[in-house]
Amino acid sequence: MVRVVGNGERVLFWKDNWLGGGSLETRFPRLFGLAVAQEISMAEMCRLSWSGGGEGWQLRRRLFVWEEGLLVECCLLLANVVLQVQELDKWRWLLDPDGAYSVSSTYYWLTHQVPVDPSSHKDVVWNKLVPLKVSLFMWRLLNNRLPTKDNLIRREILDGDSALCSGACGKEETLSHLFFDCDFFGAIWYAVASWLGFSFVPPREANAHVMHFGGSLPMGHGVRNVLYLVWATCCWSIWKERNNHIFKVKALSTDQLVGSIKMVSWWWLKTRKKDFSFDRHQWWSNPADCLGIH
Repeated sequence: MVRVVGNGERVLFWKDNWLGGGSLETRFPRLFGLAVAQEISMAEMCRLSWSGGGEGWQLRRRLFVWEEGLLVECCLLLANVVLQVQELDKWRWLLDPDGAYSVSSTYYWLTHQVPVDPSSHKDVVWNKLVPLKVSLFMWRLLNNRLPTKDNLIRREILDGDSALCSGACGKEETLSHLFFDCDFFGAIWYAVASWLGFSFVPPREANAHVMHFGGSLPMGHGVRNVLYLVWATCCWSIWKERNNHIFKVKALSTDQLVGSIKMVSWWWLKTRKKDFSFDRHQWWSNPADCLGIH
């Protein structure tokens, strides 16, 4: 279902899927978490102004530099949105050409879903651009074999009182939550996607997440393998930082962690991809040019 915006009085700016591709809450969770008025309607947001610097952006604190990039990206999505003052808001059912809900369209969709098979991710796991130890780590991640706290509790190695996420977000640590939904670690993906030059609505399950990340840009097999390398670097870096949090090693900030991901991914490319001739500055400042994506 997607909201078709009329006057915007009954459409929630953050929580309704009115742009298509997911709600702004899921597309920009960092901005949503900082928003003072999380239940604000489209109409009210428009009245206050959602352009950059508009009063609609009432946030709990000043934005970090990388968060300002998210705000700019969000404002660009809103640039051509115009409310239809004389029209009422309504719902549209995406599975039917007429936009009306039907049991038959729902049944067809449910019976034609293809499950994601972790064994099909050979290009992700056995990517020659990453070290062997990272390939083994990726196999464990995609098969939920990492010692996350929920897995350790299930095996009775930890007690139930130790279930909280190592990212200090206050929620239970599962694999999906730790890597893709944690307030701290989950924000990494938006910063990295912005650096690479694309935006995506990240699934909250590992196998779907990597396929979505690797298919976010039109590209050949070679470029996709580099994106899989970046994905592996993110996961590897998140896991190492998670362990640092547990063992009281000095924690990195989000910006520092993203910087580490850029550095490690560049080093792996430099040492493992023969035709990669770009220096660190070029990779950091414009990875799309390095990959030939324009």
